[in-house]
Amino acid sequence: MNDLPRGWSRITLGDAAVSVKNGIFISRPGTDPDGVPILRISSIRPGALDLSDVRYSGLEPTALSNADSLVLPGDLLFTRYNGNIDYVGACALVPTGVGPLTYPDKIIRVRVDKRMVDPAFVCYAFVSPEVRALVRGLARTTAGQAGISGSSLRKISFPLPPLAEQRRIVAALEDHLSRVEFAMAVLHQLSSRVARLRERVIDSAALGSLGPAHRGTDRASALSGLNGRSGLKIDYSALPALPIGWTWRQAADLCDSISCGSTPASNLMYAESGQVPFLKVYNLTKLGTVDFSIRPTFIDRSTHEGPLRRSRVRPGDVLTNIVGPPLGKTVVVPDTYSEWNINQAIVAFRSGAEISADWLALVLQAPTILKLLQGTARATAGQFNIALSTCRELPLPVPPRDEQARIIARTAEILSNLDVAHAYISKGTRYGARLRQSLMSDALAGRLVEQDPYDEPVEQWPAKTSTQRNYPRPSKKGRVAGAPKHTSDIASDAYEQEELPL
Repeated sequence: MNDLPRGWSRITLGDAAVSVKNGIFISRPGTDPDGVPILRISSIRPGALDLSDVRYSGLEPTALSNADSLVLPGDLLFTRYNGNIDYVGACALVPTGVGPLTYPDKIIRVRVDKRMVDPAFVCYAFVSPEVRALVRGLARTTAGQAGISGSSLRKISFPLPPLAEQRRIVAALEDHLSRVEFAMAVLHQLSSRVARLRERVIDSAALGSLGPAHRGTDRASALSGLNGRSGLKIDYSALPALPIGWTWRQAADLCDSISCGSTPASNLMYAESGQVPFLKVYNLTKLGTVDFSIRPTFIDRSTHEGPLRRSRVRPGDVLTNIVGPPLGKTVVVPDTYSEWNINQAIVAFRSGAEISADWLALVLQAPTILKLLQGTARATAGQFNIALSTCRELPLPVPPRDEQARIIARTAEILSNLDVAHAYISKGTRYGARLRQSLMSDALAGRLVEQDPYDEPVEQWPAKTSTQRNYPRPSKKGRVAGAPKHTSDIASDAYEQEELPL
């Protein structure tokens, strides 16, 4: 990025801006259409503005008559604060036809000098990996909240081609990115279809309807395995029919033990290494495997065999989480370690003689069984909790042991093929993300479009615009002393350039 094409220059956002302003504080924005719409910080996606979930300020339009309080077409919006540093300073361009809107104090609005820069080019520059690295370098984290100030944003530099070339680059980027976005949307649809097909396969296997036409069903015989009992939280009478020879059984009758974990004091848990691995919900995956590479936690053996002895698990035990969302991530404990321990949000099932661990894991992933569990969940402070007693009374479909093995083998074969499809989709998605970044990098390096020797070089512009740009600070009344007035024509995507609070 140091060797710029002929006619290019390196400028800062402050050089390009005519206004950099934080948003206003609205104490309680609401969802009822009352007053001027106010953007949310989640409205800003890297390179795009999402207007699907705006709030309302409750203020009358006359209270926000000053254009500095509004978002107009051509404005650039930057996230000022975010819990994730990767999204601090994310930039979005306000498109034509949007407004009037106001914006909260967690957003910084930047207006650029359109005689010098194309706002869309600046937005793409701030989405590029090179400039994003500069933004992250100037961001600061306090109490878990990352943030960047308007003064820091002004310091960030980026390559600037002549205005005509900026517009050619923007047009080329929009053409290329539209094709990438179309491909990414197709991949997203395929991913959703694979996920739904996976659920259908597991559900069909668990209820005995996988593969070619099976033998008939017998609902009365299937319910006989419950011995006339009724669940306290689950309606057994609504259970579906099962193939002849299958029965519904309570989990407590099928398992040698069903127990939930517990959590020790924070000083008894150790990151990265230790004696006994301690599983948390984020270590359980939706694909039925344990991923202990995610923030691995350990406890010492004295804690494992003392205060947490009731939450010990071993290879072959089946785990599912009972606190969510999401609920019902089910895995079989691997033999990577001889013993493990689990926290209070996880329940461990140890299969008995009538079912294998693999069958138990399969049916606990089945959507029909998950719905029975989820239907009993209690909501508390945005979390859903399932009681341990509910897990014990959960009805499970039970075929003969030899049939369990055949179904598991057939299901594994189908799921393996779906996993291959999922892997290719994931690879395509990663390639699309890298292609986006590559396009941005090529744009800032002058490799995306051809240079035109007749374009006016950037170096000539500061001299032409210096008399208009070097204004004194605004007076207390809000006007800039001695500054020429510019008319505002929102319909033609021009905007107010009267105040220059730089």
